[in-house]
Amino acid sequence: MATPLFTFLNEKAQILESERIKNLRLSYLYKIVRLISVLLKLAMIVIFIINLIIPVFVIHLIIGGVLFILLSLFKNPKEVFETRLKTEILPEVFKFVNTTFEYKASSYNLKTLEESEILEKGIFQSAIDIEGDDYVRGKCGTIDMEFFKIKLYNKKLNYPKTAAGCIFGLFLIPYSIIRSIFHGDGDDYLPDDSLIFYDDKIFFSGLFMHADFNRHFQGKIILIPKKADYAKSVMAAEKLSQVNVSNSYINGHYNIYTSNINLVNLILTQSLTVKIENIFLTEKVFPSITFIEGKMYFATPCNKDFFQVSLNKKIANGDYFIPYLKEVEEFEEIVKELNFKDDIWNCV
Repeated sequence: MATPLFTFLNEKAQILESERIKNLRLSYLYKIVRLISVLLKLAMIVIFIINLIIPVFVIHLIIGGVLFILLSLFKNPKEVFETRLKTEILPEVFKFVNTTFEYKASSYNLKTLEESEILEKGIFQSAIDIEGDDYVRGKCGTIDMEFFKIKLYNKKLNYPKTAAGCIFGLFLIPYSIIRSIFHGDGDDYLPDDSLIFYDDKIFFSGLFMHADFNRHFQGKIILIPKKADYAKSVMAAEKLSQVNVSNSYINGHYNIYTSNINLVNLILTQSLTVKIENIFLTEKVFPSITFIEGKMYFATPCNKDFFQVSLNKKIANGDYFIPYLKEVEEFEEIVKELNFKDDIWNCV
């Protein structure tokens, strides 16, 4: 490791170790506070039920509520430590390693996601909300790149809550009938769609990467794993052709669409498709990939949290940051692997 970098990382490690020790001590108190909060919540539920029958514990309920709010202000020490690492330390570390790097703990690039067209295709069409973390942007040689962790949410029916709502609605029907007889407005109390409950559920968690090779070609190529492809009608509407490539493994696991058949032969060479195949063999996942106007967009399932932290791991020196730097290097290697050969640009 270069001496300036080693010295810099050691200085940051000392700062972080002091923060770790402080939050580790607080974590023991936090566990007690959490236990008290759970017991207090259970007690408040019991008191609330009793008050529905005999309202004699109203003051106790108010005091319990105030205590519960005060206890909830005690932040999780691990989250405090992680926030310090990701908002203050890691941005400086990445900038020192590569002056072009910019790191943000909780961020993503919606514009790039939309340009990739991945959100409009396959399983991603059902996304209603997006969450992004660990955003890194910078240069890999001459290539502009960025990557971040994304979570996509869709709506799922909550069966227990909906069932409870329907049962409650049934009890309202007799009351509604009686009210309609005497007042004529009983329909307002009949069960409706408001008794159907939905939850926002994560249906995709993974890595999104964008690389701008600073080259240009007209057209697009879209590779969607067959198990995730529900967008054939969308592709037809866009007048995209479905094609095969020279790699039988890729043909067996992907549907490939393009606006320019000649472009497929130039971009998806045997060499490049083998590299995509190797990504699956290594990571055991099929990424969705698009090549549009000289840029590559890459989304692959991944449940791993990047740049993880632990309060129990002692930070002895700057070596603590090496796993973080290696994770960035792995992303850079993917970009380099999927880069195009210079000689194809004369043909596009």
